Amino acid sequence: MIFVALVVILLLAAGLVTGIRHRQWWLVILTSVVLVVIVGYAIAGFVVFNVLDK
Repeated sequence: MIFVALVVILLLAAGLVTGIRHRQWWLVILTSVVLVVIVGYAIAGFVVFNVLDK
């Protein structure tokens, strides 16, 4: 499961770099939004897990 998450994040990062290089701004915006959502979800899960764990 963690391997799949890492692959998805690496593919999103590659999409972000490709979008910047080829000036595909829709790709940059899309990958940035998805990365922010994933990171926000991970942070929220970490906070909730730590609060409920205590």
